[in-house]
Amino acid sequence: PSTGAISGTPTVDGSATITATDANGCIGTTTLTINPFSCPIITVTPNPLASGTVGTAYNASPVASGAPGGSSYTWTSVGLPAGLSLNATTGAITGTPTATGLVTITATYEGPGGEQCQGSTALEVKPYCCPQIFISIPE
Repeated sequence: PSTGAISGTPTVDGSATITATDANGCIGTTTLTINPFSCPIITVTPNPLASGTVGTAYNASPVASGAPGGSSYTWTSVGLPAGLSLNATTGAITGTPTATGLVTITATYEGPGGEQCQGSTALEVKPYCCPQIFISIPE
């Protein structure tokens, strides 16, 4: 009360009127409003990722943005084609796929109240396709 400092971590949203009175009895007021947390828009680029091919080494590092500066992301996927691995800290996808598939790669930022804020990109692994071979017979 003597300094007017307001501190702490809000646990609910709402408004409060703050009143201060000086030594002469003059009063001033202001309103403090605490808004509920709203997830930022998390963007993952490129979207989609470059396609992979069965039997060909693959290496991609998607980038997530949108969370407050200095924030980190956790990377996940469901059904990543066999032969590929996803680094949960960096988002790097590496390996040599042995199966086809279409998968979503998700970056998750955890908000201050534990809210899960997510963005994603897609990765498709296509089957190996032989190049067209031309045969010429000399006359």
